[in-house]
Amino acid sequence: MNRVVPLLTLLPNDTIQPVHASLKDHLLRAHHISDINPGPEYNSFFFKPSELHDPIAIALLPYLSFPCFKYELPDDYSTDEIQNRYPLLEYSSCHLIWHVTKVDEHASEYIELFSVFLHSTQGWRWLYRLDCKYVFSLGHQQLLQVDLRHWIGTLPPEAVPRRVIFDNFLVQLNQKRFDETMQHAGDIESNATLNAMSSLATMYWQQGLSAEAES
Repeated sequence: MNRVVPLLTLLPNDTIQPVHASLKDHLLRAHHISDINPGPEYNSFFFKPSELHDPIAIALLPYLSFPCFKYELPDDYSTDEIQNRYPLLEYSSCHLIWHVTKVDEHASEYIELFSVFLHSTQGWRWLYRLDCKYVFSLGHQQLLQVDLRHWIGTLPPEAVPRRVIFDNFLVQLNQKRFDETMQHAGDIESNATLNAMSSLATMYWQQGLSAEAES
């Protein structure tokens, strides 16, 4: 017996999720209606992907800046429990840069928001989650930095007053993680401090800063 499956699912957080990837592709792909010519009402059901990055980026940045994300997720939380408590956390963490770097309009607003985010505790917690929770390799993290640099390179100089923040945000976030962990732990021999130190040294080394890494 064939089981009837809905095309869309309404999630507990009042968002809608396509059940089949084919439906998502159908809604987002470019449509050519010369053969069927159903009229303008037909096109109103479809989205251009370029139109979606702006509102998604402006939603993800404030979400990741919520005060609850200043703190490490408890080790006794399973992956499913984290997903249930924070349904948008994994998507926001993993796709933030992708959406931000596709924004064309209002780029200076996103630059300012992202600068504030990178200076916050939530900024290094975000990078920590990518590394420890979502298994983003150092190479993958560096690709995020390259994407951000490329996007910023397309913007006028006046739109990015503090460009150095974005050119080396991986090192800066790891340095902030080490400083805050050291301040909180108060002991350079603690596991958290040693892990933060190791991550910072590795990032320095990956960036070609061998003297800083050795120090």
